[in-house]
Amino acid sequence: MTRIVFGLALMLLSINNLIAKNITITADFTPSVTSPTNNKFTNTTPAYGYCEGTFATHCANNNWFTVGLGIGANAAEPIMSQDNVSFNIDSTNKNVVVTNRVTGAQKVVTFAIIGLGARNSGYGGSATGVNSQWSGGNSSSWVSQPSGCTGSGYGLGNNDFYDWFWRWPNRNSTTVCAKRTDVDRGSFPNLGRVNFMYLLTTPNPLEMDDGVYEGQISYSVAGSGADINIGGPKYQTTDDQITINFELTVTHEMSVRPVDTGTVELHACQSGKICTAAENKINWEKATVTNIPPVLTAESHFEMTSSGSFTTYLSCESNVGEHCGLKSVKTGDVVPVKTLLTLPGNVQTGSGSAVRNMLMKNVKDTGYALFNTAQFEPGGEGKFHFEVDKQDVAQMRKNAPDEYTGVVTVIFDPQVW
Repeated sequence: MTRIVFGLALMLLSINNLIAKNITITADFTPSVTSPTNNKFTNTTPAYGYCEGTFATHCANNNWFTVGLGIGANAAEPIMSQDNVSFNIDSTNKNVVVTNRVTGAQKVVTFAIIGLGARNSGYGGSATGVNSQWSGGNSSSWVSQPSGCTGSGYGLGNNDFYDWFWRWPNRNSTTVCAKRTDVDRGSFPNLGRVNFMYLLTTPNPLEMDDGVYEGQISYSVAGSGADINIGGPKYQTTDDQITINFELTVTHEMSVRPVDTGTVELHACQSGKICTAAENKINWEKATVTNIPPVLTAESHFEMTSSGSFTTYLSCESNVGEHCGLKSVKTGDVVPVKTLLTLPGNVQTGSGSAVRNMLMKNVKDTGYALFNTAQFEPGGEGKFHFEVDKQDVAQMRKNAPDEYTGVVTVIFDPQVW
């Protein structure tokens, strides 16, 4: 027991020695009536750096985002003529598992850092200037990217500071981009306002549970072989590691509005058909002559708006097996009434089939009735079809005249876990 406690204490000490910076990237999805075909998250992370101002529209058009790294780097040794100030990032795709806080459902997002920028500063108005007398690229300015990187056209500053940004198009972990100084610079430039550009590929939110999904990934930023190298061997970062937290919020919509109000009256008819009151009378007269009972049918229509997944099931005043029942006013006998469900065309079964006259049960069974919204559609039309089979109608006729009644409640449940 003592050894276990001692080992844990050592592990905690080791973790605490690591200086880490936490960054949170957020994205939301809420279905929109004005954009019903949208099935993508909206990035809600505050922009910082390159995509923050002048180039915000350019970033949006390319699905680019930049966020502050939250760290800086300073020269630990003098920067002398012909020294490189270099940068390297692991720009490969990383799969990150995100987990729903409540349901435990898991999905995968793909994340990649594809660009890096910073503010060079510390010269205090020096004649040398922070943005002159550098080699690498088509000009001495840091707006001109060195070999291996792609320029952004972004450069802003004066003799006191200069902001710049480059992108890594090769998408690997080995490309180093560097500017070489043509003069001695001492302890400058300082590298601050470090920001990175990232791509975030998210799952289809219509296939995700409602709620908040969380996940994280870490990158090393210090030492030889770091995932993100800022400045090169002569620079020391203010942190050793960055941890990027992901928060994806899914807010689904589910509403059902009955179109037909009042009591549903079953008529003598044929299976799968609906008969008018006049046809009902004729069919009962035929049944009296032939002694062959009819099928009783009725329908009730509704409009629904949904996104995401849901299940349906019945809650019955009287139960007969997996069905609801109709109860005799005279004898108390109960006969089953089948409830068949038809959903709007934008809602499908787990196998991608349309939902047409699917027999419903009076138990919650997501293995049997689990539906996915392929596309958000406000006010889609659906219906319930009710039937009492011939053999049960024959049982009902034994005590005629009589009246059978019952209450069938249909539950639409987005909690599918």
